Amino acid sequence: MKVVGIVSNDVLVRTRILDVLEDKDLELVQITEGNFDQEGFHTFLVDLNSPVALVVLAKVPQRCIAFSSAQDQETLKRARASGCERVYGIAKFFKEVLPSFSI
Repeated sequence: MKVVGIVSNDVLVRTRILDVLEDKDLELVQITEGNFDQEGFHTFLVDLNSPVALVVLAKVPQRCIAFSSAQDQETLKRARASGCERVYGIAKFFKEVLPSFSI
């Protein structure tokens, strides 16, 4: 079973992610601190509003799918500058990216 880290301190965001991914063969683990052990995780879904988002991106940008408000271009640019190539506005993340998510 693949392990996916969920990086978000927003209960509604986490709940939406869990609801969409519940039928997939995944183990979903919430990441709440920057000193997590990255081994064993396949992918990280990163809410850029989380206090540890940039820490996670700095450690494993190639394994992250990051999202934030499309209006917050500075935050999205910082995520891309950290090396994360998969950065989306939150609406696109929930409407297009997450429903088709597979690993």
